[in-house]
Amino acid sequence: MAGWLAERADWPGADDSPALFLNQRGQRLSVRGAHDIITGIGKAAGLDDETTVHTLRDTFATTLVRGGTDLVIVAELLGHARLENHADLHPPERRRPHTRPRPTLLLTDK
Repeated sequence: MAGWLAERADWPGADDSPALFLNQRGQRLSVRGAHDIITGIGKAAGLDDETTVHTLRDTFATTLVRGGTDLVIVAELLGHARLENHADLHPPERRRPHTRPRPTLLLTDK
């Protein structure tokens, strides 16, 4: 983080914007801008599937869960007030029958 903050200081608009991530014009990075960056990184890495911001978010959550992070902490980091709002983080025996987990999170069930 310290490295990014040092680099960010040289970006246009860094003194004027409290946003952590800026676009090339020095404005807050938009959702679309973040999507384009993440998708571009996935393509450059030669990934078969389209990489999205949601893929990155799910991978972040999966990594935390696999590492033993408390599910309540993971839910809070994902911005959920309650754990029930992210049902695919529950082990299979605790999921509601209508909840279909994303394939990336199925790996945590092993």
